[in-house]
Amino acid sequence: MITKNPLTKENTAEIILNAVIAHERQVGISTLALILKGSMAKQVSKRQLYNSRFFGAIFYQQIDTIENFIKQLLNQRAIRIVNMNIGPFFTPVLEISEVGKKLLEEKTNIELEIKHNPTQPAILTNSIKETLN
Repeated sequence: MITKNPLTKENTAEIILNAVIAHERQVGISTLALILKGSMAKQVSKRQLYNSRFFGAIFYQQIDTIENFIKQLLNQRAIRIVNMNIGPFFTPVLEISEVGKKLLEEKTNIELEIKHNPTQPAILTNSIKETLN
């Protein structure tokens, strides 16, 4: 849902849109989610994306929730996926759309729905059992 409300202290959609601009045509959905989470996963640390000003900007959300936020912005046409030809392969990366630029210019508040992917049950390994004892 898109409303013309003034921005609150934090607008998650605005953070994501600005992160897409900062990393335009450089990262896809999962890597952007890892940056926003503040993860030191291999694809973040290998490319030194932990230096991004958006690193950890949405640290309190789960990665699957952040990915769902990004997908909601894709569905609202605020961002889009383009295929970059990197070597012999096409790599899907994110870029801001004209709709997204307009939303940022007008400071439109975009409400994102928190959706969690079904979680896998935890597996109690021997090392976890030892830690708990």
